[in-house]
This record gives sequence, C-alpha cells and structure tokens, in this order.
Amino acid sequence: MRQWIACAGHGPVTVVVIAGLHADHTMWSLVLDQFARTTRTCIYDRPGLGSSPPRSPHATVSAAQHADELEALLDVAHVTGPLIVVGHSYGGLVARSFVARYRARVAGLVLVEGVAPHDNTSQFWSEGGDRVDIWRSSTTAARMRLGSIPLVVLAAEDPNRSYWGGASYGETPQDLADWRAHQRAAAFLSTQSTFLIVRHSAHVIEVDRPDAVVASVRLLVHAVTSRLRLPKCALGRYGAQPLCR
Repeated sequence: MRQWIACAGHGPVTVVVIAGLHADHTMWSLVLDQFARTTRTCIYDRPGLGSSPPRSPHATVSAAQHADELEALLDVAHVTGPLIVVGHSYGGLVARSFVARYRARVAGLVLVEGVAPHDNTSQFWSEGGDRVDIWRSSTTAARMRLGSIPLVVLAAEDPNRSYWGGASYGETPQDLADWRAHQRAAAFLSTQSTFLIVRHSAHVIEVDRPDAVVASVRLLVHAVTSRLRLPKCALGRYGAQPLCR
C-alpha cells in the first residue's frame, strides 16, 4: 500500500494534518503555506483519496488502522521530532487514535470539528473504496489520554452546513445538540486546552475560516515551543479576531 505525503517549512515541531472523510490535501490549500511559514508541516492522503492510490483489495478499516498507517508513513518519510497533530471531522478520530497509540511522539493536538468517539452515527462509512468501521474506531479513540498535552478545539458556529450558506447535512435538533456537547466535552481531554466557537463557519472550518485554523496552529506551536500554558481565549495576536465565547 502506498500513500502520498508532502512536507514543507522548517521548525522545532512538525504539524501533521489529518483530513476528514473523503477529503484530501486540497481541502487544506488555504492554510498549508501559512502553517509552513510557522514550522515544518506535513499533509498526506489516505488510500483512495487525492494523490494516494486505492487499497487493493478494498477492506474494512478503522481509525486505529489509519493511525498505524500514518505512523508507518511518517517513518518512511523520515518525519521525526515532536508532532502537533491537526484532525478535522473523521480525521479527529484518527488523530485521537494516533495519540492513544503514539502519545510519546505528540506535543500538541488541534481538533477541528472532530468526530467524537461514540457519536450517534451508523457503524460503517465509506471512503476511497474501503469501509470504515466507526464503532471500532471509537473504541480505540476513546482510550486517548492527553494529560497536560496542549489541546485546541475548534467548533463551528453552524456545524449543520457543509460550507457556510451551502447545503445542510440535515441533522435533527437533537443531533446538533449532541454534536455541540461533544465539541465542548473535547476541551476536557487535556488539563491545558483552549475551546473556540468559530463565528461565520460551517463544518469545514479550514475552508470557511482559514484564519481561525492558522491562528490556532500558531498559538499551539508557540505554546509548545515556549513551554507556556495555553490561554482560554487569545487568538487575536496570532492573526485572527477573537473567536471564543
């Protein structure tokens, strides 16, 4: 199995971006260059997405398997040093699984509208010709323990839309309430966290509000490299208007 990866920039830590379901590196085109101006940045495509060929034969996979495959890919690409892992949507489950299995490598975590373990959802999702077992993925992701590893959680103001003003995902009011509760709960995964509701943003925050995502990564890189505690709400100085409430 082969996976595409690209890295750019230099710095004491490496940002590793994990895209959401069906999404490839192009979804992050508005922020990658700005990440790389701050520190070394890597993004990859899972099998069957973007520049990565599909798995052959197709298989039933999980976030834990995707995390293991990312770890193997980072080794092959000689990506060493402390990692700041950034996961969007399903990529949040992969990010949690990665931290659960390779915690010693992780210096910080950013969850962007991340899927939480055991969200009310169907068991199987499809991606790149594979079947993703969300229930099995949740079991591994739920084992993650961050302790004091710095964490930034970005939650959309309108998570029911695929893009701001675009099509709705059709979630019920109860589903939306549960989703928002899971986003807030994610902030308690670390004793050192910042929780932000991003105004004028739908589920794909890296497209709707790239400035907020860039500011969050800059904030986390600064906290990690300077060994400073994360503030509860302080994005303004990192290139975006204050977004938390």
